[in-house]
Amino acid sequence: MIELISIGDELLHGATLNTNAQFIARELYSAGFEVQRITTLPDSRQALQAGLNEALRRSKVVITTGGLGPTLDDETKNIVSQMLGSELHFDQKYFDHLCQIFGETRSTFRSQSTVPEKAKLLYNRLGTAPGLVFADQGLILLPGVPSELKGLWPEAFEFIKKRLKDAPKVLHKRMTLALLREQNVDPVLRMLKEQFPELGFGIYPAYGYLGVRISGSDSNKIDAAFEKISAQFSEHVMAHQSSSPEETLHELLIKKNQTLAVAESCTGGLIASKITSLQSASEYFLGGVVSYSNLAKSSLLGVSGKTLKSHGAVSSEVAKEMLAGVFEKFQSNWGIAVTGIAGPTGGTDDKPIGTVWIAMGKKDKEPIVGLVPSVRSGWARQTIINACANFALAGLWHLIQHNTSPFEAYND
Repeated sequence: MIELISIGDELLHGATLNTNAQFIARELYSAGFEVQRITTLPDSRQALQAGLNEALRRSKVVITTGGLGPTLDDETKNIVSQMLGSELHFDQKYFDHLCQIFGETRSTFRSQSTVPEKAKLLYNRLGTAPGLVFADQGLILLPGVPSELKGLWPEAFEFIKKRLKDAPKVLHKRMTLALLREQNVDPVLRMLKEQFPELGFGIYPAYGYLGVRISGSDSNKIDAAFEKISAQFSEHVMAHQSSSPEETLHELLIKKNQTLAVAESCTGGLIASKITSLQSASEYFLGGVVSYSNLAKSSLLGVSGKTLKSHGAVSSEVAKEMLAGVFEKFQSNWGIAVTGIAGPTGGTDDKPIGTVWIAMGKKDKEPIVGLVPSVRSGWARQTIINACANFALAGLWHLIQHNTSPFEAYND
């Protein structure tokens, strides 16, 4: 059994998102190890002692994050030292290491170099707190700063693999399906669960796409179930792995050596941001226009004032003219244009919050235009914006891959 303990008042107060637990659990799962328990504890000596004692009694490997710094509330090292009967001692080599990487001597270096004598040190090259491994107890203490933890992870992971060398591994496969919702896929997974009761099935929904996971110990049965899902949803399979719409579209456009430009209103540049977050996006992404106001739509994209007056900024007609404008400006092979009402104000009876038009298509071809389906007016503004960006990216992938309208392919 593997157990994670995240330490820090800031986690329990909601001031900091616990990305460390997500990272570690994901890394372990991808290697075939499942985390059985994740606990968050405050910066309290009593709570830490009780939590660590319980964890060490029930788990083969216990990983803690946080509480290793030089400040008053960082007690993890001292508590573990007392619990395990491992006296603290000054480690000159680690002290010299800190002086070398920082190019100076700081007042905190001595306390950070004072460590339990029974611990193996993991040398931190991005911060001052070392990782600490207690091999006999299966206990690993890692710093709470995410970049520092990730820097120490490869060495910590080697210890975990040795500790769990005889443990059975979990095999798994993932796929990503576009333009489907959870209720479309769930009946198929229930049917497969009856055929393969020893396998585990999971759905990870996101607007515009979702992930499917199959896990178990029999690779042949996993492959058989995987193929059945692929066959059932053949036109929706975006990737035979965990992926996002922007990642899959990215790979497709690079493979086809074709280009893309976008015009955004209510999404405010999020589509362009998702695209450019990926390395090598410059191979196909020519640029984007955030035409938030009517003036910007007219001056930057050539949207007709008559169209804006007759149909309003949130309309299929304006979306089409925005798309034509972005093609004119960038001369890209493919384009996306989005205009809508993300809320929480601005909706009307005719155009409620969540009304978002998307036009997409290939240059010099008739554009595909439609309303983003199933957006709820009660959703938070950022949820609507992100949903529309996801649908635009997944939709364009579907249009390029299958030459059919994503609005028709979407299953509500």
